[in-house]
Amino acid sequence: MLKTLFLLVIFFSSFQIFAEQLTGEAKRNGVLLYTEKHDVIELKGMIKKINSDYFMYDKKIGFRQIDFPENHYVPNLVFKDEKFNDTYSVTVNGLRAVLKSYIDKVEKTTEFTVLDNMVVTDSISKYIYDNYNTLMTETRILKCLLPRSHRFIDLVVKKEKSKNSDETTFSIQPKSSILKLFTTKSYIVYDNKTKIWKKYIGFSNLKNKKGKIDLVEIKYTRS
Repeated sequence: MLKTLFLLVIFFSSFQIFAEQLTGEAKRNGVLLYTEKHDVIELKGMIKKINSDYFMYDKKIGFRQIDFPENHYVPNLVFKDEKFNDTYSVTVNGLRAVLKSYIDKVEKTTEFTVLDNMVVTDSISKYIYDNYNTLMTETRILKCLLPRSHRFIDLVVKKEKSKNSDETTFSIQPKSSILKLFTTKSYIVYDNKTKIWKKYIGFSNLKNKKGKIDLVEIKYTRS
C-alpha cells in the first residue's frame, strides 16, 4: 500500500498536476441565489480542466465541464441548466468546432473555425489567467462566442484600478458602441499571488425563476 502511494506521488509530481477547489456564492442585491463548486485541474501551471456544479438550497441545478486544448481558448465544453433543461456544448477537432444548443426548447447547431484571438464566454477567466502579466500593461480585443445566442462579438479586456494591492481587477465589455448601450461591464477580480479569481460581477449563466439572466456578484473562496 505504501509503495503504491509513493508511486502515485512520484507520478503526479512528475507531471505537476494540481487541483484547486473553489466555492462561489452568487448574490443579487445581497440575496443568495445559488452556490457554485469548481474543481480546477492544473498541469504544469496551466489550467486544463474545470468541472463545475451549481446548487440551490443543496439541490443541484446545473453543471459545466470544460476541457481546454493546448494552443487556443475554444475548449470542449458541456453546460446544462437543469431548471429549464437548457444545454449547450462545444466540440473541437483541430481548428474546427461545432456549437450545439437546446435553449428555450429550440435546437441549433453552428460550425466555425477557431481563430487565434477567439474565446468562449466560459473561457475568458482562463485567458486572463494565462495572459495575466501581459494584461497588466496591455488591453486586448478578443472575438468571443456567446453559446446561448450563437453570436460572435468583439470584447475588450482591460486592467482596472483595484482597491487592494494584493488583487487585480479586469473589466470585460463589448467593443461596439451600440452594444455598450444595451449591456454593462463585467469584472473579474484576481488574487495577485495565486492568479485565481476571487470575485466576478456580471451576468449569470443560469436563468432565474422567471427565465431571465440576472446580473450577479459571485465571491469565491478556496476549499
